[in-house]
Amino acid sequence: MNQIEFLILIPSFLKAFSLNLLIAVCAMLVGSLCGFYLANLHQSSRGIKYLAKSIILMFRNIPSFVLLFYLALIIPTQFSIANIHFEISPIAKAIFALAAPVTGFACGYFLEFKAHKKPFLLAPWNQYFIVILMASTTASVIGVKELMSTANARIAISGDSQMVIPIYSLVALWFISCSLILSATIKRLDKVINKRSQCKEQVANPHLDQESK
Repeated sequence: MNQIEFLILIPSFLKAFSLNLLIAVCAMLVGSLCGFYLANLHQSSRGIKYLAKSIILMFRNIPSFVLLFYLALIIPTQFSIANIHFEISPIAKAIFALAAPVTGFACGYFLEFKAHKKPFLLAPWNQYFIVILMASTTASVIGVKELMSTANARIAISGDSQMVIPIYSLVALWFISCSLILSATIKRLDKVINKRSQCKEQVANPHLDQESK
């Protein structure tokens, strides 16, 4: 692949990668909200507690790839209610499938956060977001034209087997670059959060700083 061919791929790859980011961000948001709700249910009555615990175990142990196929087959692409037509896109199905493991992770994190009262850190969320971002490539199997699907289509159109390594290297570059940028940003934010929590502790307990000295 020469330099001109490489530059031509960048706009289409950037557009496709935006879908990976959209799926991962929405899956994290939906899963985090569901996980927070289940964490609150976990501290309710015994029956509701067991129900919430069963849901958590199910979401943690079902592979998102299997759930993606299940949602693709079970959930219709369109339906009508009171003569109002609704469509469920493959992107929405991918978001729901990837939100399931996020729900289990988020619920476990919130339960531990409440139990031990530790500072709320973003690093674990960033690590899980990267996992979900990588898993978003599985959305190509249900027709989402994300980065991996775009790369495979480009290789098929070229008909040149030598294009596999450079194109897949470009795909890897997108994911690695995004992961490194996110990790560096979250690391700085966690430092700010730690400093603020330490300042609050010193204001609330001014004698702690003197005892430590």
